[in-house]
Amino acid sequence: MWKLSTIKNLQFVGLTDGIGQLTRQETGKLTISLRENLLTVHGIGSQPALATIYDISGQIVLRAKVADGESIDASALSNGIFIIRVNNKTLKFVKQ
Repeated sequence: MWKLSTIKNLQFVGLTDGIGQLTRQETGKLTISLRENLLTVHGIGSQPALATIYDISGQIVLRAKVADGESIDASALSNGIFIIRVNNKTLKFVKQ
């Protein structure tokens, strides 16, 4: 049995909470970038696609049809961590 008073150092190796500040993230060919209140999607292809944004509890907070290089107005979103799904690809982003 370990006593708390005998522990001098506690280190977690190889663990991550999976949450980080992202302004640009790539998955395959799909990329997103967040600048001010505009979320720009690249790599969709020639056809517009439905972009769905979820909050961290899994609730849909925004849906928009976007073409490659178009921006989504994210000003209605509160600050926090979000997930965007476009063409069966999922990316996370942080709005501050």
